[in-house]
Amino acid sequence: MANLQIEATRDDLMYTESSHEISLKSLMFQTGYLTIDYYDESTGLYTLKFPNKEIEASF
Repeated sequence: MANLQIEATRDDLMYTESSHEISLKSLMFQTGYLTIDYYDESTGLYTLKFPNKEIEASF
């Protein structure tokens, strides 16, 4: 999993239209299992990463 890069848009991360379903990417971000590593203003994409080695190892 070294150098795992997950890209997402703001809408991917903040999806709140349904209280009955949420994307895994959004859930992991909103609960702190993924954090923002980089934001590209030209594309509007966020690159996400695990916040620490313990969480990364658990996956």
